[in-house]
Amino acid sequence: MKNKIKYFLITSSLALFVVFFIYYNKESKTNINLPAPNMFEDCDSLIDVYRSDLKVFRFTENLNIDSLINEIKIKMDPVLPNAKEKYYEMMSDPDFHIISDSTYNFFGEEIPYFNEIKNGVCRYKTFLNEDANLSKLFSNKINLIVYIDSDITYINQPNFTSPFIPIDFTVNPYDNSQWLLIGLHWFLGEDHAFYQSGQDFLRRRYDSIFLSSMVFNRLGYNYLSYNNMFNIDDDSFLAAMISEAKPYFFTKCMLPDVDDYRIFGFTKFTDLDGNVYDEMDFAITNESYFWKDIILKGDLLYSSNKDLKELYIIPGPAITCPSRLGVWIGYKILQSYYQNNQELTLREIMLESDYQKILNRSNYQP
Repeated sequence: MKNKIKYFLITSSLALFVVFFIYYNKESKTNINLPAPNMFEDCDSLIDVYRSDLKVFRFTENLNIDSLINEIKIKMDPVLPNAKEKYYEMMSDPDFHIISDSTYNFFGEEIPYFNEIKNGVCRYKTFLNEDANLSKLFSNKINLIVYIDSDITYINQPNFTSPFIPIDFTVNPYDNSQWLLIGLHWFLGEDHAFYQSGQDFLRRRYDSIFLSSMVFNRLGYNYLSYNNMFNIDDDSFLAAMISEAKPYFFTKCMLPDVDDYRIFGFTKFTDLDGNVYDEMDFAITNESYFWKDIILKGDLLYSSNKDLKELYIIPGPAITCPSRLGVWIGYKILQSYYQNNQELTLREIMLESDYQKILNRSNYQP
């Protein structure tokens, strides 16, 4: 109970400290050096886009359905296998058609922010080529698969967990090609009827402006997983801040011209009392205070208390501060680490598991 009161006082004092009405220009860019890979030369050859959603739900009437399903299965079965009967069921299911029609009415045949994604993939390919093992393992194109699922219809069910990042990544075991699976029905904007029974902090993320950053966050996370970087035996708050920040740092390096509020999925909203709450404002304004007065003075840096991760690492509603404020601090530590050690490559930063070393050599002083 003491701990819970302690952390309640911490977050309450932080909430009182913040000034809520500082305007933040989201179009501004941060001038900071990054270990961003160079662009691969032939970008257009790197991505194979397959619109499963259009194939299944927007085919011409005179098309042979059986042949169409066979074609879809050839493409999709290596990573998303479905029986023919399942496709027939989907094609006749009114719920699927509502989801498909809504998504099509919103985006048509376009993928939002596709050029950003394509440019990021060009950098990602260069990043992979710098690692001999990964270059050989992931030698083929990246398949960008857009699909429709009925998962969104369960959003009001108590046992359904709405996705924080509604993008999946997998590798085709037959040819080692990488597959990014995007459900565009999760990016229709917070006011869309689909999301109204979901949690507010998730609804605000379901906007296409966050699509490209989520793509590379997922790629960064899977790169770390592939290298077993989440199995490090360190349960300190410092380790949590930096390890959870690495996919965001990776994303920024793949998308160096994208603003930080989009990299993080920080949002802006008005609370029940009419106060404007801007998560990016909060993070920028309170970075120094949170680091010096909360973390250092509170002797929290090496704590393994799970309450800290619940408050400042794990995604959740912004009650008294952004739920990922600790991840933001980790992100700033990584930026400072590179600024003061520019001989390092992105790969070296991502695979460094000595978090104390990162902090010491970062000279982080907000």
